[in-house]
Amino acid sequence: MSDNGKHLFDRLFETARTLHWPIWALRHREGLPLFRALRMISLGFMPRSYIFYNFAQHKSTNYLTDFQHMVRGYRIAPSLRIYADNKLLLENLIKERIKTPETIALIFGNRLVAIMYCDRIKRADDLLQIAGEGNGLVLKPIDSANGEGVHIISQEGDNWLWDGTAMHAASIVKLIHSLRGHMVQPRIKQASFSAALYPRTTNTIRFRTLIDPHDEKAYLHAASYRIGTASSYPVDASVGFIVANIDLKTGVLGPGKTYIKKPPQLLTFTTHPETGAPIEGVHIPGWQKMVSDVVALAESLSFIPLLGWDGIATDDGICIIEANYNPGIMTVQVDHGVLEDERVRRFYTHYGVI
Repeated sequence: MSDNGKHLFDRLFETARTLHWPIWALRHREGLPLFRALRMISLGFMPRSYIFYNFAQHKSTNYLTDFQHMVRGYRIAPSLRIYADNKLLLENLIKERIKTPETIALIFGNRLVAIMYCDRIKRADDLLQIAGEGNGLVLKPIDSANGEGVHIISQEGDNWLWDGTAMHAASIVKLIHSLRGHMVQPRIKQASFSAALYPRTTNTIRFRTLIDPHDEKAYLHAASYRIGTASSYPVDASVGFIVANIDLKTGVLGPGKTYIKKPPQLLTFTTHPETGAPIEGVHIPGWQKMVSDVVALAESLSFIPLLGWDGIATDDGICIIEANYNPGIMTVQVDHGVLEDERVRRFYTHYGVI
C-alpha cells in the first residue's frame, strides 16, 4: 500500500472510531445515572471516568480524555505499531539491549517449531517436561496486546496446571494443539519483594515512555505496579487486579486501587486485601537502574514515540516481557491528569491528539 493509501486508511479508521465511540461509551455506563453518563461522554470521557478520576474534586481539563486516547491516540505513528504488537519481532529488537524471555518454540496448531532445545522439542508433550524442570512456561500470541490470549503451563507436585487449573497431561497437550500462532517462553521468576505482594500471580510493572518530539530524547512519564488478586489469577490482565502508581524519583509505591462495576466505585488499599501485605510505601529495590535501562531501551527504538513496557522485577533487575502501542491511560491518571505535566501536554499536542 502506498503512503497516500495508508494515510487514507488511517483517516477512514479514525472516522469510523469517532462515529462509533459515543455509542460504545454509552453501552458501558456501568450503572452511572444517564444524565451523568451523557455529560461525561460529551466531554470525551467514558462514564466510569467520573468515579475513576474523582471529577467531583478534580478538573477534567488536566486529563487526557478517553476519546483522545482511544481514537486520536492512533495518530501517533500508526504504521509503527507492528513493532510492538508483533511480540516475536519485538523480542528480536530488544533482546540484545535488555533482559527479556527468549522464545523456545512456536505453536501453529499441530505443528510445533523448536527455536531452542531443537534436540528435545519434537512434540507438544515435550513442552510439559521442560515446564516441569523450571518455573513453568508462558504461551502467548505472536500478535497480541495487554496480555490477551496468554496461557501458563506449570507443575505443582504431581499435578500439571493449565492457567492454574489441574489437568491431565493429555488434556493440556490437546489445548496446546488448539493454539494458532503462539510463542513459548520460560516463565520468569519474580523478585521476592514482588511475590510478597501477591504470590499466586506474576506481578508486573508498566513503564510508560515518550520520545520528546523536540530533542528526540526518551523519558519516563509514568509507572505503575499491577498486583494480582484471586479475581485476576492466574493470567487475566483485564479484571480484578490492583494498581499502585510508582513515585518516579524514589521507586516507592502509592496506595493500591481497583475499580468495581457494581456499584461503580474505586477502592483504595494500603495493604493487599487478601494477603495483608503492605502496598503503600513499599520500595522497589534497584529502581533507578530499572528506569535508566528502560529509558535507554526506549531511546534505542526512538522511531516509536509512545510505548508501554511491561516488565517483571527480578532479583537481577527488570525483565521486559512485552511492549504496547498507545498503552492504556486510565490507571496512569487515577491520581492526577497527565496533562498537568507540560512536557506530556506538548507531546500530545505535537501529534494532534489534543
